[in-house]
Amino acid sequence: MADFVQLVILGLLAGGVYVAVGVGFGLVWGVLNIVNLAHGALVIVGGYLTWQLFTTLHLDPFLTCSAMPSSAA
Repeated sequence: MADFVQLVILGLLAGGVYVAVGVGFGLVWGVLNIVNLAHGALVIVGGYLTWQLFTTLHLDPFLTCSAMPSSAA
């Protein structure tokens, strides 16, 4: 049962990331009528930075997730 709960929570978190990326693409498309491919690159840079902080500095995963928006800005 604990594995199922953890799987549901991780699925919701991954879905939240997909929603945030989709909303960003949708806003850029709706306002500018162009596909901004740099948006996806910023998401990848933020994810990579979060992973690096987590693996090399052994920081808390929730703390490293806060670095993702600041790295994309």
